[in-house]
Amino acid sequence: MQAIASCSRSIFELYNDLLLLTGGEQRAERFRGFTEVEKLRVARERVTFYAAHPERPEGQEPMAEVRAFIQAEGPRIDAEARRMWPPNGRPRHWSGIRRASERAQAAGVECEALYWQYYAFLSWYVHTASVGTMGLRREDLHTAIASALELVRQTVPTGFGIVARELRLDAVIDDLEAKLQFLRRVFFFRLTALKLGQPDRFSFLDDAEPDQQTPEVT
Repeated sequence: MQAIASCSRSIFELYNDLLLLTGGEQRAERFRGFTEVEKLRVARERVTFYAAHPERPEGQEPMAEVRAFIQAEGPRIDAEARRMWPPNGRPRHWSGIRRASERAQAAGVECEALYWQYYAFLSWYVHTASVGTMGLRREDLHTAIASALELVRQTVPTGFGIVARELRLDAVIDDLEAKLQFLRRVFFFRLTALKLGQPDRFSFLDDAEPDQQTPEVT
């Protein structure tokens, strides 16, 4: 359950990032720049830890390379970070919005609703302690898994659509929106057939060739 919940939450976070990047004032340079900022942060914290514990053998040779990275790139990355995330240049997320609930809110009410309906609930199965597991019944587990899958179903096709429009793929893929609607429905159809013990009419999707066309579903 932890693996399923983690994967679905990560997919939602990517979906949330797409909305922030394409629907508001967030800049793509922050998305790219955060990579360096985060690597520098962790590098400094690693150096601090191994400086306090010189007896640890694994911290000897690797730290020389890490220190060289900090010395060579640290001033440049710090300056860029302060420019993109004033005043201190210390973001914990590329958007500058630390809390996941606030990032969902910034992306719009539909995204925020998905957060409160699914993401917050699934967090119980990812983080420590027993909030999501104490007294868990079999049917509760099924409900949690269904929630994780539904979160994926609602976000992945929409995410594909965002990427397709940004890359102008909608100009070269015929009936793109209809294909995305098919993706949204086929997920439910397959789960229903599995639950009812019926044949899977869409098993061809598992090994379809790239040039096979999606059949029309009514």
